[in-house]
Amino acid sequence: MVAVAKEVIQLNRFPKKSICSALGISRASVYKSEKVTSMAFYRKADDDLYLPLIRKVIEKRPSYGYKRLTALVNGILKAEGKDTVNRKRMYRLMKIHGLILPRSGDRRVNHEGTGQVMTLHFNTRWCSDDFEIECWNGEKVFVAFSFDCCDREAIHFVSAVTPLTQQKIAELIMCSADKRFSSGRSDRTIQWLTDRGSIYRAHFT
Repeated sequence: MVAVAKEVIQLNRFPKKSICSALGISRASVYKSEKVTSMAFYRKADDDLYLPLIRKVIEKRPSYGYKRLTALVNGILKAEGKDTVNRKRMYRLMKIHGLILPRSGDRRVNHEGTGQVMTLHFNTRWCSDDFEIECWNGEKVFVAFSFDCCDREAIHFVSAVTPLTQQKIAELIMCSADKRFSSGRSDRTIQWLTDRGSIYRAHFT
């Protein structure tokens, strides 16, 4: 019936809705075959201009996903006065050339959340998160901070004009310990709560 509907539609004499209703089929079945089934191999003429730069950045930051790589690549392009690349295009280029990071799979440690964040004692449970601030001139500042879950005091923060790395998070942890303890070390274990993003789960961190 779908084939019949298409033939009648090509006559341009009746609305698609009326044709599909008369034949007892959905309009989605007619539109479905008209859509592009895959964009995996869609290419643009200037794709080859960006690919060498993407590979160069990946050599230096092999653990970065396409979002962070987009920020780094666009920083270089802006400095050279060239047009930037959006995230969708970056993902497509990396997908075509096999540059997308594999899923972590079993690397992530299973953790059963207790739902407990607040604590009655200082230096027992700290939390951390990161975010980005977009300035009026289009530049971005990337920030990560640490809080004490007891009094919610901001212990320390780190910032950069490029996406934060695992080294920055390690710096945040060490500086937080230095601010709370004269020796830079705690005499007991401190629980560190995060969203378990890649920079927090990295081996270096």
